[in-house]
Amino acid sequence: MMAMFDNRKSGAAYLAGLGSGVRGSTDELLLLRQAQRSYKPAMGEERRKECLDGWSKSK
Repeated sequence: MMAMFDNRKSGAAYLAGLGSGVRGSTDELLLLRQAQRSYKPAMGEERRKECLDGWSKSK
């Protein structure tokens, strides 16, 4: 699952680290990223299709 990452504050800090030489590369920055939460869909395929079909018909 793909995790959401809040990169507003972290992005500025990462760029500051790169600019100041504290961090050596963008590859090093990738090692710092850790997901705080992740999303896993719980709806079954059949129910998902029913909802999508209903949404399509309402257009």
